[in-house]
Amino acid sequence: MTIDARIKGRGQRPQMAIDPSTRLDNFECVIDGDDCVVRIGRDCRLPNLRLYLIGHGTEVHIGDNVVCNSSLWANLSGHKTRFVLGDGCLLANVRVRTSDSHRIFDASSGVLLNPPGDVLVGARVWIAEDVLLLKNTVVGDDCVIGAKSLVNRHIPPGSLAAGVPAKVLRSGIRWEV
Repeated sequence: MTIDARIKGRGQRPQMAIDPSTRLDNFECVIDGDDCVVRIGRDCRLPNLRLYLIGHGTEVHIGDNVVCNSSLWANLSGHKTRFVLGDGCLLANVRVRTSDSHRIFDASSGVLLNPPGDVLVGARVWIAEDVLLLKNTVVGDDCVIGAKSLVNRHIPPGSLAAGVPAKVLRSGIRWEV
């Protein structure tokens, strides 16, 4: 296992489990909340991984055999938000946000208008260069997300999606390295 890391935080009871076969170069993890979890599976190559867990009970789960060719940046704000990345994913300079980072309230009722939400990515998903995954996103297994896309909705399994916001351009696809 190769880990070049800066891990900072002030939360209580953090859990970090990184498989020994995984390679992390220039890894930074900031935890500012209690009971936060980071789990990274087997045989991953994640240079320039940046994780910011801001809120109690936030969780990052990265599956086995995940490869990132440049950087992965994830900001998990909001209590109990999750970022899940399935097995066998291929990434290039991807950003993830589980919240807008600033809360917006209705002026008269005080109701929160922009609550945080999870970002869930299935297995064998190829996420191309400069993609932004926003709160309440679900990307199904075997998808391809085109470069410079903004994903803010559900993308069904086996889909090719691209654009701002990303839309399904084709279904019934598969991809190979």
